[in-house]
Amino acid sequence: MSDPTGIDPEHDVMSETERRVAWHLTRMLMAFFAVALVMIWADLSIDLTTLTGVSRDETGSAPAVTTAPSQSSGDGGAEATLPPEAPTTTTPPFEARTFTMVATGDLLVHEYVADMAGFYGSDGGYDFNPMFRRVQPVLAGADLAICHLETPLSDDNSDLVYYPNFRVPFELADAIGAAGYDGCSVASNHSLDAGVSGVRATLNHLDRAGVAHAGMALDETEAGPAWFAPGSISVAHLSYTDIMNGASLPTDPPWLVGSLDPVLVAADAEAAVAQGAEFVVVSIHWGIEYQSEPTDRQAEVSAQLLASPAIDLLIGHQAHVIQPV
Repeated sequence: MSDPTGIDPEHDVMSETERRVAWHLTRMLMAFFAVALVMIWADLSIDLTTLTGVSRDETGSAPAVTTAPSQSSGDGGAEATLPPEAPTTTTPPFEARTFTMVATGDLLVHEYVADMAGFYGSDGGYDFNPMFRRVQPVLAGADLAICHLETPLSDDNSDLVYYPNFRVPFELADAIGAAGYDGCSVASNHSLDAGVSGVRATLNHLDRAGVAHAGMALDETEAGPAWFAPGSISVAHLSYTDIMNGASLPTDPPWLVGSLDPVLVAADAEAAVAQGAEFVVVSIHWGIEYQSEPTDRQAEVSAQLLASPAIDLLIGHQAHVIQPV
């Protein structure tokens, strides 16, 4: 009689023992794959949490999904949405702004210099333009060019005088402008050589020639820095003197000629910054003539002024020789 299973026992290749072993191996493989699937699911959950910022709650259940009425279907239904992404902010890249600057020393017209300008001039006038011919390309190549005008200008050249008290031809202002200077510091030991009338004539001729100025003023409203905008950068220029021929400092009134007082200079620079200055230049008339080594006062005051966050650059003149930077 045949086996109801249809398998001939004589031809069965697996014994009962082998069947049991095979069954146990099959169960072990099933358990292994089940564990592997659990681990894979756990890894996926961690990755999703990292990407979306959504975690499971304390009970171990899946995180709640926020639902909101659909804004696109218009049928009042609701659709599952992920939490909105946090807004990202980007910092614009830093863009450096620059400008080039040229500054020169004293423009001091002695009589022999005026005589040469008279030789160049015509109809009794004075022409200083040829004297600037070789520096004009340098001045033109800078975004900002500043000079120091040490001597007062005559109003109409009817009262010219020279060393030791100066009142020089007013055409010098025209040559300064034509050479390419944007402005001049004017506070010096010779500022009051021609009195208040000399201050007025000097400022008027510089204004007429289109040359900005700092360091002298006829009233308090005119006192303060000269303003420039090279490279669209707001630059304030201040001017002071540490010496005055035939007079004491500060002058009366104090705004007539800028006097070097480190505390007041720093305050003026801070006021300029408050008015919008991004770069502050301070010109100082000081030192000993023909001495290349700075004095102790120059060194001390320089350190004091440069410690002010409002002051960016000091320009010195009066020694008539080159001093260290």
